[in-house]
Amino acid sequence: MKLLRAILPLLLLLCLLQAQEKKDDKKKKEKEYAYDHQEVVVTAKKEPITEIANIKEIKKEELEAAGAYDPVQALALVPGVFYTIGLRGEAILQLRGFSQRQVVVMIDGIPVYVPFDGQIDLSQLPVEGLAKIKVIKGNSSTVYGSNSMGGIVNLITQAPSQKTSGSVSLNKGRNLNQRLAFSFGKKLKRLGFWISGEYKHSDGFYLSQKFNPQKNEGGNLRQNSHLKNKAVGGRLHYSWIDGSLFLDFSFVDSRKGVPPHSYESRPRYWRFTQWRKNDVKLSLKHTFLSGLELRGSVFYDSYYNLLDSYDDSTYSTQEENYSFHSTFDDYSLGATFLGDYVRGIHHLRVGVNLKKDVHRAQADYQQAWEKYKASDYSLGLEDEIEVKRNLSFIIGTSFDWLKPLYANGEKLRPSIVHLNPLIGIAYRIDISQVYLSIARKSRFPTLKEFYSEFLGRNIPNPELKEERALNYEFGFRTFLSPRSTFELSFFYSDLKDLIVRKRTGTLFQMQNVDRARYQGAEFSLNYQIQEGYNVNVNYSYLQAINTSPGRKSSKLEYKPPHKFSLFFEYKLPFSLKGMLKVLYIDKRYFEEPEGEFKHLSSYALLDLRIAKTLGKFEVYLLLKNLFDENYEFEAGFPAPGREYIMGISWKY
Repeated sequence: MKLLRAILPLLLLLCLLQAQEKKDDKKKKEKEYAYDHQEVVVTAKKEPITEIANIKEIKKEELEAAGAYDPVQALALVPGVFYTIGLRGEAILQLRGFSQRQVVVMIDGIPVYVPFDGQIDLSQLPVEGLAKIKVIKGNSSTVYGSNSMGGIVNLITQAPSQKTSGSVSLNKGRNLNQRLAFSFGKKLKRLGFWISGEYKHSDGFYLSQKFNPQKNEGGNLRQNSHLKNKAVGGRLHYSWIDGSLFLDFSFVDSRKGVPPHSYESRPRYWRFTQWRKNDVKLSLKHTFLSGLELRGSVFYDSYYNLLDSYDDSTYSTQEENYSFHSTFDDYSLGATFLGDYVRGIHHLRVGVNLKKDVHRAQADYQQAWEKYKASDYSLGLEDEIEVKRNLSFIIGTSFDWLKPLYANGEKLRPSIVHLNPLIGIAYRIDISQVYLSIARKSRFPTLKEFYSEFLGRNIPNPELKEERALNYEFGFRTFLSPRSTFELSFFYSDLKDLIVRKRTGTLFQMQNVDRARYQGAEFSLNYQIQEGYNVNVNYSYLQAINTSPGRKSSKLEYKPPHKFSLFFEYKLPFSLKGMLKVLYIDKRYFEEPEGEFKHLSSYALLDLRIAKTLGKFEVYLLLKNLFDENYEFEAGFPAPGREYIMGISWKY
């Protein structure tokens, strides 16, 4: 009923628009169709993995239309992608059931994560300055490096264009929620630049009026949900006939509260009093007369986080034993190199990825600093063999190597080495394509899993080995018309040696003991009714089963079986534009401390955006969670109720 109530207005409006659509001239359609077909199928230097993987791209225009003010809000509409917000107040992704540690998150092809725990809170990263977000699900390319068991999420930043361009936007919402963003770029002959920035401030978010007060949460304004975030990024670009040179940088400085569990007896009163991320990258690209293209980057990515635990909900004292002032001072230093060469029926790619992770931490005031280091090396090889014009084989493998370098003065464990082969086949029939791929993927343990004592409650386990997965995927994609695409895929993953926290006497330890199976299907339809009227429908089904021996239950936490989304852009009279967005998430299981499994109720969200263009200005109103749905990200962590945002933007 929740899904039906949310989607009914969209279906009625869609039927009306479809009835009013004017049919184009037949010859014009045939000409347009041939052009689109050529653009999609005939591409130079295409990435071979695009033939045998499920890939979704979210462009800048879609980010703006959807009212997405961080990457997580945009990714929520991608089939197979789900995110939760729990104990640490961080937005953590899942991709087809795989956790974020098993998915590589990148910015312009460079992996980004806090070196200690292998994750990054994507809600802290800005969307201003992004050109698009690219999601590769399942069997991603072997040249991307290690740890891509579930796929790739690549945030691709804006590049300077031939003409001067820029934008400024201001958003104002409930309870002093505000956002100011800008971007500006210009190209002068061979030299170009792009700069962007964001400032976000919120005193917190309001819960649904349907929320029932709990032990640690009375309702109305969510306790300790405030946020202040500043971000700046940019690019310098120098180009010549056969290549280009890039210098990229970004800076994020954030302070945010961590809302406590709403009903447990001993909630955490935490705040990130500082969350800082800095990175700089130098990249070179050059194409030789022989057709060989070489790309390389060197990068430095740092994180400085202060997490404070307080005595109680006043957030004023730190005198209890469980209170602390924790400091992370982490950084990654690395390089990536990619070679791309087409000769005859072969399209060869070689990728080399080198990364050194350093974690430095102080558990509390006046305590000794700890230090851990590890290096990650990967060599990936890939070849697309075009046997016939419409038939291709893709074979590849990656050689991944994790080498511990320093363990706070303790004895180092041996290196971990793993080989990950991939094979795929793609067959094209006119405007349609069928593909099948099989790949073995792995993920190395993080420094946290190796060495963390979890505030004295955990026994470190430096003998952990890598997690492994065998992924199968079968897919079909086609163009139903010049303005309509359809995609259907089926996937199956068998996971082994999963790292989980197990009780050992009165303490716990991270161990390779679990097994799991993820299988399901995804459906996507993108249809442009006519100019200015676009519909995107997505559905995903996931069956996630714990197949570990001796388990009392086969259930896995926070993996919804069904997910549905609908995104609809349309024109209105008086130069108005509208957007309707529906997101339905099925029930999710979670495990109580006593081992009993319960489930969170399903929910459906409806967002509405109306915009008016006035020359180079646009004014708009965005309503989120229009029906004021009361739902939880995780058990004990209620989500925002109805929100409204008013904004104005200027584009040059």
